[in-house]
Amino acid sequence: MQFTIMGKELVWFGDFHNEKNPQNEFDKFKKYKNKLSKNDIIKHISNLKYSINLNEVIVYDMFNGNRICVDGSYKDEQFRIAKEFLSYLEHYDIGIPYEYEEYLINEYGLKPKEN
Repeated sequence: MQFTIMGKELVWFGDFHNEKNPQNEFDKFKKYKNKLSKNDIIKHISNLKYSINLNEVIVYDMFNGNRICVDGSYKDEQFRIAKEFLSYLEHYDIGIPYEYEEYLINEYGLKPKEN
C-alpha cells in the first residue's frame, strides 16, 4: 500500500492483521518469487530500526494462533514493513514486493542468489 505523509511517499507492506481479508493479502505475497535469497532479506530487515505502535496491540499468527509480536514496523527509507511480516517471511513461503527487492539490490548492493 502506498500513501503520502508530509509530502513523502511511503510504501507499507506486511500488515496482515489490519487487512479486511488477511488471507487474500497474504496470498499476494506467496506469488512473489524473489531474486534475493530469503536469508539475505530476513537478515536485512532484522537489522533495520524498529518502532512499536503506541497502541501496543499484540499480533497473533493467522494460521497457528501463536503470538508473533507487538504491533510495529521496520523503517527502510520510504518503505515501512510491518513487524509481523518478518515472522511470516521466516516461517512461510512468501516473498517481498519486487519494488522493495530492487531497492535492496540498488541501494544496499544485495546480490541475487545463484541458481
